[in-house]
Amino acid sequence: MLILLFITPSLILANTAIKPYYTFFVPYYLVEDTPQLGEITDSLDGRVLLSVGTIIYVTHVPKSQTYDLMAKVDSFSHDDHDKKTYLLKQVGKAVFNKQQSNMTVMTITNVMQEIQKGDYALPKQELFQKLPDAMIQLKSNLHGKIISTLEGIQIARKYHSVLIDIGKQDGLMLGGRVYFFSDKTDNHPPKYHGEGFIYRLSDHYAIALITNTDQEINADDMVSTQINKGRIMYDKATAILYLTPAISYRIYQRLLHLGIDLDDFISNPCRYQPQMHLSQQSIVFLIHKKYEPLYDRIESWLEQSNKHHLITINSAAYPKLLKEIPTPPLLLFASGDINLLNQTQLAVVGTRHHTRYGQDIIDAFLPDLIAQQLIITSGMAIGIDTLAHKQALAQNGKTIAVLGTGIDICYPYQNKSLYQEVQSNGLIVSEFPLGSQPKRHHFPQRNRIISGLSQGVLVIEAAHKSGSLITAFHAIEQNRDVFAAPGNIFHPSMQGCHYLIQMGAKLVCSAQDILDELILPVESKPHQSVLPLPKLDMDDDAQQIYDCINSTCTSIDQIIEYTNLTYTQITGILFQLEMESLIKVVPGGYQRI
Repeated sequence: MLILLFITPSLILANTAIKPYYTFFVPYYLVEDTPQLGEITDSLDGRVLLSVGTIIYVTHVPKSQTYDLMAKVDSFSHDDHDKKTYLLKQVGKAVFNKQQSNMTVMTITNVMQEIQKGDYALPKQELFQKLPDAMIQLKSNLHGKIISTLEGIQIARKYHSVLIDIGKQDGLMLGGRVYFFSDKTDNHPPKYHGEGFIYRLSDHYAIALITNTDQEINADDMVSTQINKGRIMYDKATAILYLTPAISYRIYQRLLHLGIDLDDFISNPCRYQPQMHLSQQSIVFLIHKKYEPLYDRIESWLEQSNKHHLITINSAAYPKLLKEIPTPPLLLFASGDINLLNQTQLAVVGTRHHTRYGQDIIDAFLPDLIAQQLIITSGMAIGIDTLAHKQALAQNGKTIAVLGTGIDICYPYQNKSLYQEVQSNGLIVSEFPLGSQPKRHHFPQRNRIISGLSQGVLVIEAAHKSGSLITAFHAIEQNRDVFAAPGNIFHPSMQGCHYLIQMGAKLVCSAQDILDELILPVESKPHQSVLPLPKLDMDDDAQQIYDCINSTCTSIDQIIEYTNLTYTQITGILFQLEMESLIKVVPGGYQRI
C-alpha cells in the first residue's frame, strides 16, 4: 500500500507564514512498501547513465501518463511491522511510451540529478493528493529523533532536510512545525537548536525542511512539535529586540504589522529606518551586535537549571491574559513551574506596614480561595505580599511572585528563604534583565504584570498614595475585577481601600464575596478526602510516572524532577499511558483522565 503524500512547498508556505524565498523543491519522498514502484532495468541504447530523451524499460509499475524517477537513498524497518519504509530522492521525470510484455517503456523528459539503472519509477498521479486545510494542524505531540541529514553530512543547517524517526506516534500532519533540540543530559536541560516543517510523512518516519537555526542541528538531535518543553519557549529575534535600547512593545508591534522579518531587521536596521524612525542608540546597538554578551548571559542562566525559562510574547507558553494588557512585556524570565502562568490567578496586594487586622484577613480569606484552585499572585514585598505568599504555601497551594528586579536578584534580601520556597513550589517571574537591581521606577512597572496575570486584584490595607493602588488602577485599565477589604475609617492604611470602594471596587467581607465574581477553574471540594492512587497493571517506571500526573496539568519538567527518569524514558511511557486513555495531552503538559 502506498501511503505517500505530496505537498508543494508553496502550499505549505501559504499556511505557515514562511517567506516566499523558501519556495524551492526538495526532492525527497517516503514510501511504505513498494507495490507502486517500478525498477529501471535497462535502456534502449544500453547506457548506464541516462539522459533526457533516453528510452528506458521499467518492471512492475502501474500504467500512467507521467512518472517521477526516484533513486533509493535508504530503507528502514520498524520492530512493530514487517514492511519497509523507503527513503527516495527524485532524480527526474518520464512519460509513458508503450507497454511491452511485462515491461513499461518510458521516455525520460527531465533530469534533475544523475539517473541510472536500478533507480525507480513511480506513477505521477500517486504523488498528488488533495490536502485539506486540517492537514496544516498538529493533533498530538511528537517526540522523535533525527536519524540522518539527507545531504549526507553530520551537521545540518538552514534549508537542509532531515529524516526523523517518529516511532509509533500518529497525528503528525504535513506542514506542521517541528522544533529541534539537544537531548537532555544529567547536567544540562534540552537546548534549542532550530525549527522546520514537515513536508514528507509516512507511518513511522517524516522529513522536515529546516527553516531556522539557532545552533547547528546534529544527527541524533531530539524533535518536538511543542515549544513549551523546558526552555524551548522563546524566539531569539524577539529576545534580542527586548535587549535593544529604545525598542518598545509598540515598535515591536509595528514591525510585525508591516511584515518585516525580525532577523533581517536585526541584521540591517538602517534599511528600515525610514519606516521605523529608530533612535541612533538602537541602530548602533544592533549594528555592533552589543546584544551578544547579554544574550550569552541569558543562555548561560537558562542552562543552569531545568527550572529556568525564557518566554517571549510569541510563545505558546506566554500567559494569555497578560498578552491582553495595553503594554505587555516582550518576554518574561521565569523560575519554577511555568504551568501556573495560564492558570486562574488572584492578585493579593497591600501595605508594607500591615497590622494584625491585615494578617487576620489573609488568614480568613486565602484558605478558601486556595481550596478553589486559585493561584495567589503578588510582588514578594515585605508586608501583605509576603503574608499572601506564605499563606498560599502553608495551605499547599501555589503562588507566583513578580519581581521588580532581575529574576536572579532577591529583593528584599530578608525574603531569601521565601524566594527559594516559591521557586521550588510556585513560580518567580520578572521582565527585567538579569542582574537588574531594585530601582524606584521598576515597581510601578512590575505592578501592571501582577494585575495583568490575574482575573482580579484583592487590596488589603493600602494608604491613599501607595503601590497597591497603582496595581488596582492597572487592574481597572485592564478590565480586571478589583476587591477591597474595608477597615477603620480613621486608620491611614485603610484610606486607599475606602477610596477604591468609593470608585466602584467591590467591598468584600469574605472569600465567597470574591469567588462570586471570578470565573473559576473546575470546581474542587476543599475538604474532600483524597483517595489513594490506583495500582494499575504496569511496570514500576510507568506507575511512578502515572502517580505524579495530576488532574490539572503536570509538565515534563515536573515529571523528570519527581521520577529522576530520563527524557527519553519518560516520553515513551507517556505515549503508552496516552494510548491506554489513562492520561491526555493538555497545553503545558499532561493531565490524568
